Amino acid sequence: MQLSMIVPVYNEAEQLERGLATIVTGLAERFAPGDFEVVVVENGSTDGTKELCARLDRAREHLTKVQFVFCRAKGLGLAYKKGIDCAKFNDVLLSAIDLPFGFSDVDQLVALKPLPDSIFFSKAHKASVTNRQQSRKVASYVLNTLLRLMFAVKLGDTQGSIYLNRLRTRRVVDYADAPDLFFTAQLGIYATRSGLTLKELPIVMPDSGITRKSKFHPVQDGIRTLTTLLSELPRYYNYAHD
Repeated sequence: MQLSMIVPVYNEAEQLERGLATIVTGLAERFAPGDFEVVVVENGSTDGTKELCARLDRAREHLTKVQFVFCRAKGLGLAYKKGIDCAKFNDVLLSAIDLPFGFSDVDQLVALKPLPDSIFFSKAHKASVTNRQQSRKVASYVLNTLLRLMFAVKLGDTQGSIYLNRLRTRRVVDYADAPDLFFTAQLGIYATRSGLTLKELPIVMPDSGITRKSKFHPVQDGIRTLTTLLSELPRYYNYAHD
């Protein structure tokens, strides 16, 4: 297979070069030289990330497998969508600069044949090895329970890394319009609605020794999540007629 890994970066100046080096090295160990690329999408950083990306893009040096794309507006969904549009290869993986799952998602992707239309690498999978705080688990559970009840999405987690066959999921990607993290939930919603083949696979989260404090507030964020999903319902019902 040939893989385009999409990596959004927002205010990642401190770890950008280190993260890119890790990603490129890891992919080079798994793919032939002409069979992979990393699409870095800078989207509205305020800490010098944009300038660093521009400098690395001009210098090239060891980053010959990296494509830098610039998106003016802030938002994970906007960055992912821009990266998918700019990807060179048909097989794309939506990931992150800090590789929260190491290469456990890539290794499964390479080994899986045939590939489905989409794969959601899930922290909620019973075989996953995670170190998440309980509050983060609650936040994910709330979102994905509502997705199942309201949109028949049979996935335990829509917020991990995601593989897409770009050609077969083109209509889904085009229809998903959330500028933020909800974009990945939309991919699950409309891939399910389209009858595409979805697979949920486990991940392994490396123990970095760093635990980020969760910002999830059960009441406020639960209401916000429900409001977002309710506002999506009209688009969901219209989708079948487009």
